[in-house]
Amino acid sequence: MPISVFENTTNQPLTFILEPNEQRWEVPWLARIGVRYSFQDGATGRTFAEVGEHQIRFWCDSETREVEIVHPSPFDLLLWDICVGQGFCGGLVNGEPTHVTHLLPTGGMVTAEQFAQLAIKAEGDSRSPDEKHDRWVSRLSAAFIEHMGAPSMPAEMLVQNLAQPFEI
Repeated sequence: MPISVFENTTNQPLTFILEPNEQRWEVPWLARIGVRYSFQDGATGRTFAEVGEHQIRFWCDSETREVEIVHPSPFDLLLWDICVGQGFCGGLVNGEPTHVTHLLPTGGMVTAEQFAQLAIKAEGDSRSPDEKHDRWVSRLSAAFIEHMGAPSMPAEMLVQNLAQPFEI
């Protein structure tokens, strides 16, 4: 069965409309919505997608259709915030592409300040002045607390949700 997947990369919810019945779903920011469908043997299988700023219309004239939404984790929202919102997307460390997720411990508790220090380290910028460094730690720590909901978190909770709709 084919699956068509759409991701909401805007920072606002979008409306997903499944035609021809006008079924509607709200797709939160950074969520992925998938439609799994099948056509009868010998039938011409056609689909069409119309993507607008805050709406997606997906036409699929199949009798068998399923919809599933994969929601982002708080950590996904944190990573988006620090990269897209604040510019901490990672960089080159010792000649290797590095992201904060590469530097996180695999166990134990991670504090907001530890996470902030690791995000800065992943940038590969060890020559920044102390006042900039302190301001960055403060901003990144605040983002951690805002998205994760606490000043520290088990390392096991700091994992991206890379699942796609209909994955087992």
